[in-house]
Amino acid sequence: MAEESYRRGLLVLSALTGPLSDPLIFSSERNSSVELRCSVVSGSGLTFSWDRDGSALHNDTKYQLMEDYSTLTFTLTIRNLQKSDCGSYKCRVSNPVSVKESSYDLSSGKCLVFSSDKSFAKIHQRT
Repeated sequence: MAEESYRRGLLVLSALTGPLSDPLIFSSERNSSVELRCSVVSGSGLTFSWDRDGSALHNDTKYQLMEDYSTLTFTLTIRNLQKSDCGSYKCRVSNPVSVKESSYDLSSGKCLVFSSDKSFAKIHQRT
């Protein structure tokens, strides 16, 4: 009689711990790239996403989404930043046992307006 062997695996996921950091902005010059970053303290089996004004963002010529699982940092790069990029950006990190979300709001009556000398952006009332 032939002997059969079976392999069984057990995947144990840990919940996300600590609050999801507020997205941080790292550059804001006209015609430059801007990075929004958010991070979690710990967790396993993570997936992440970014959206703008409720619409999912994907890698394309305008947006680049990156993850660094060694630091649990998730980055959205907005290329060629323009005033039209104003809006509410949300970072969402999840696994099958937990979800964390955090927003960076550029739409509550304020938006990035750039000076003609390409100096760092300032926040001004949007008209």
